[in-house]
Amino acid sequence: MRGKSHGGWMKRAILRVDDIDAATALADLWQVYRPCWERGIPVCLSIVPYSLPPWGRAGVGGDLGAFLTAQYRAGLVEIALHGWQHRYGELADGSVEAIRERLETGLAALRDAWPDVPIRVLIPPHEYLSRAGLQAARELGLEVCSTWAATHGGTRWAHWWGRLRRRVGLPFAPAKAGLWPTDVDVLDFERCEESDWPATERLLWLAGRWNAPVVFVQHYRRVLETGGVYARWLRWLERATACPDVQFVRFCDV
Repeated sequence: MRGKSHGGWMKRAILRVDDIDAATALADLWQVYRPCWERGIPVCLSIVPYSLPPWGRAGVGGDLGAFLTAQYRAGLVEIALHGWQHRYGELADGSVEAIRERLETGLAALRDAWPDVPIRVLIPPHEYLSRAGLQAARELGLEVCSTWAATHGGTRWAHWWGRLRRRVGLPFAPAKAGLWPTDVDVLDFERCEESDWPATERLLWLAGRWNAPVVFVQHYRRVLETGGVYARWLRWLERATACPDVQFVRFCDV
């Protein structure tokens, strides 16, 4: 999927949204991502299969579940597996067999909710994945999108190398063998606004140079709960969609 724009190679981007669960309100998702969907921009939603108390139920349902089905059929949503119960270490603690069982339980819940929707990508909760967890995911045929460290087995060496890459301005890497390393945090807007677009331009430049989508990670609750972030998100999106050489895609499109 490589095409040319007027200024050079097309730059592809994936919008990955984390922490969709039983507490997620359809109105909240609609508020944050309606500007995407109205422009035909797809959003990849990572969904927690089993929510912890006080919700304590599987996945999402009702109006939100039906809405996501319709959005998937329209090509505007991709559904990813966000672990099992979103417990810290649930995909890092234990044997390959134990972690695979948790993933199988999570996959079953999402497939029961969306039987016609393929689930192909795992987003580890808290970006925490051990070597055993990585092996369990691959045995189930799952691709993995997470930090450099997580996609390389969570070893001390992988954490060190990931920090070094970020320090030299390489917070993501081209996908390889079903692994999508991304340490990109621009869309949580934790830095000063003046850095939003320069950081984005650098990432998009790398995406074009490598012919590899950059995965932007966002937590939708932060966009709504932190003062001024929603307006920054809309300004960022307006600027990104004004670029003729930027194309938003899903994992399954690549």
